[in-house]
Amino acid sequence: MNEPLDIILKSVREVEWRTLKDRLGFIDYNIADILSNLIDDDPHKRNIAYWQLDNQIVIQGGLSESCFYILPFLNKLVTITNNRLELLNIIFEIFNGNDRNARGEHIIIKYNTEIEPFGGASTCLGGAIRDPLSGRAFVYQAMRLSGAADVLEPVSATLQGKLPQRTITKQAANGYSSYGNQIGLATTMVNEIYHEGYRAKRMEVGFVVGAVPKTWVKREKPQNGDIVILLGGATGRDGVGGATGSSKEQDETSIHTLSTEVQKGNAVEERKIQRLFRNPEVTTLIKKSNDFGAGGVSVAIGEIADSLEIDLDILPLKYEGLNGTELAISESQERIAVVVDAKDKDLFIHFCERENIKAVEVAKVTDSGRMQMFWKGTKIVDLSREFLNSNGCAKSQNAEISHLQKLENQTEIFNEENLIKILSDKNTASQKGLLEMFDSSVGATTVAMPLGGKHQITEMEGSVQTLPVLNVKNVETVSLAAWGFDAEISSQNSLIGAADAVVESVAKIVAMGGDYRKIRLSFQEYFEN
Repeated sequence: MNEPLDIILKSVREVEWRTLKDRLGFIDYNIADILSNLIDDDPHKRNIAYWQLDNQIVIQGGLSESCFYILPFLNKLVTITNNRLELLNIIFEIFNGNDRNARGEHIIIKYNTEIEPFGGASTCLGGAIRDPLSGRAFVYQAMRLSGAADVLEPVSATLQGKLPQRTITKQAANGYSSYGNQIGLATTMVNEIYHEGYRAKRMEVGFVVGAVPKTWVKREKPQNGDIVILLGGATGRDGVGGATGSSKEQDETSIHTLSTEVQKGNAVEERKIQRLFRNPEVTTLIKKSNDFGAGGVSVAIGEIADSLEIDLDILPLKYEGLNGTELAISESQERIAVVVDAKDKDLFIHFCERENIKAVEVAKVTDSGRMQMFWKGTKIVDLSREFLNSNGCAKSQNAEISHLQKLENQTEIFNEENLIKILSDKNTASQKGLLEMFDSSVGATTVAMPLGGKHQITEMEGSVQTLPVLNVKNVETVSLAAWGFDAEISSQNSLIGAADAVVESVAKIVAMGGDYRKIRLSFQEYFEN
């Protein structure tokens, strides 16, 4: 052992590590030995030491208290060794993780999903839940499918302006599971696909199922004199421009210019809205409902009725200083707009207050045929519904399909070399560690656990849950969900890949006992057009 390392480790041993806490309890590992192994000439020792330290420092998207004391020693070690890869990875994660200060408050800088994956993945799930929730449905079942490049590659292979693949993957899993576990949503199907096609842009897909008794829901056209109530979270600058920002080209400067475009999720607030909408006395008061997604007030309230007078001054704020445009387009999370009869306004707000939910009247339905917004007593928006419904001028474009290739799927000869090659592929390896980050039994509706078999390590083909019916003892109706996709085939020919995805997903449902005649397919934009 060289003299500089001796001096550093002596200082390390003087720190009372056992008095520090992470989110799972007191630190109980030998920091000096781990730091010594972290710069050892043996790469196997360095890898083990890296994960020992990483698994304690970065937990559920946050940093343990110990990281602030470890960092100075990591910085010193970098200056005395050439084995710096694992050291730099740890340092990078500390600087890009979601810190907690001594008061337990989050120190989080929000960016686009590619730049701040914890927040991006958590709001992915929050938005997915809010869509059926606006239809008064209770979400009880979820799947998560993600795509990444090589998560084991060195930091030096990272594309300019992007986070390392392992950082994106770990923090995105932390973000999604953190939100789902807080709100209490059973996530029984969790898979990640590894393919070089996801190097430039990651795939993050959240799938949810919700249900509500038909008699609990009424859908009526808003009438002149009806009231629009906003309930849930407060409005801030987070998410301003988020809908268009997700399609912008990003570079190393995006971290400084696009930070406010990513919304801040609030699982606890959304859980309260879920509880509110589980009451038929509440849901039957609602004529129409919209959740706040892309466009904020201008879309969620602007599209809820043909004629509206919206008062932006009434919006509950996270802080002062927002102008009229920011109030109109902010995509702050966990907000829902509902239309109720004027006589039901006070009763509805009373139900919200019982669940500790802020609810205010923000707009009135009129018969003017115009959508109007007022801010500080001034009319700042006045658009005719006829114009809004026109969607602008007709658009057309010619397209030439040139990316489709002939499939090159060659059958591998069965021998020891090829078997080891297949078993060592990350897409073949068990994802048990990823699965166990997610609560799969909350809500007591889970029929098929994620892992089964004699040794509890065989992955299930899909997700199976009973319907979340209140106050019943025996429920025999279940919903089944599965996914299908082959990244290798789709990268060669997206049309054949899409067709195969349908066959695979249907086959999984049938294998679980489902009736193929009752299957509904969710076609979305996850393949090239």
